[in-house]
Amino acid sequence: MTSRIPSTHVDTQRHPVPDQFDQWCQAVVGFDVSRPAAEAGAPFSAKVDAWSLGEIVVIVGDIGSSHSYFAKDRLAQPKNYSFLLVVEGVVELTFESRSLTVNSGQIVAIDWRQPAKADMMPARTVQVVVAGRMLQAEMGEVPVLHGALIGSAAGRILTEYLLSLARELPSADLADVQTLSNVTVKMITACLSGLPIEQYPSDPVLGTAIRQRVGRYIEERIGARDLTVAMIARDLAISRATLYRAFSSSAGVAGYLQTRRLEAAHAALSDKNDSRTIKAIAVAFGFSSASHFNNAFLRRFSYRPSEARIGPSSRIIASEIKPDATPEARLRAIVASLSRSH
Repeated sequence: MTSRIPSTHVDTQRHPVPDQFDQWCQAVVGFDVSRPAAEAGAPFSAKVDAWSLGEIVVIVGDIGSSHSYFAKDRLAQPKNYSFLLVVEGVVELTFESRSLTVNSGQIVAIDWRQPAKADMMPARTVQVVVAGRMLQAEMGEVPVLHGALIGSAAGRILTEYLLSLARELPSADLADVQTLSNVTVKMITACLSGLPIEQYPSDPVLGTAIRQRVGRYIEERIGARDLTVAMIARDLAISRATLYRAFSSSAGVAGYLQTRRLEAAHAALSDKNDSRTIKAIAVAFGFSSASHFNNAFLRRFSYRPSEARIGPSSRIIASEIKPDATPEARLRAIVASLSRSH
């Protein structure tokens, strides 16, 4: 006899009423779940079937009770994407900068590593959870998907495919897993190919949210040598183009990263209790080359790291000294610097 595809079935009606919602919470992966306070202790109806197809999971759910999912800003989350088809009912989504109503027949993409709240009314849904690396393998650069509706003809074609997949999976064989996985990912990526890489490039609120997330990420890793724009884009699931737009006033995220490293290095150099050498401090904040650090520091602060170390009273303000300045002009600059330090 041929083996069936591994699957899971959850039916809260199999449990006593006081335990139904708790059982549902234990079944949900990757999100915090809550329900309206007025419904606490009331029956909670949810029936879900899930099939594992290698690096994707297909979930068919009949949810008869209202509740909410909340996805926090968690870098520890898997780099997964959900493609949620609302077959019947309504799903209300709230992101950092906007809200979205997903009606029957619509498909929305959700990035697990980005904050979102989903308010579920009684609904029937088909959801495909895909590992991010599978999308990257097919598409190269993945569009900004969080909250993107997949509409028009592509959306209708994908809707029909997901409904067919949900019908076929209960009788599919284990030998079909790889084929179904490959076909499903190719169908999704083909429908995504029409989406613009930048979904909301001019949204100022979204830009602020991105800067805050990236800023927190950088502060936590300010001393990591391998901290690069590519790493930030990958770990936060934000395209490089989006990063550049969000940090355009700082010469892109690379410019912002260098500024924060230089400011952190300056604070260390100015700390009388920090006995590290200038080279050691430069290395600690991601600069592998002493000359690169010295030049970048001079451009940023108009004086050299050695002058930051000995204190403001002895700094020469390099921006005031012309390259061909005479010794007298240099002396005047020194005096001017001393006078401003008091």
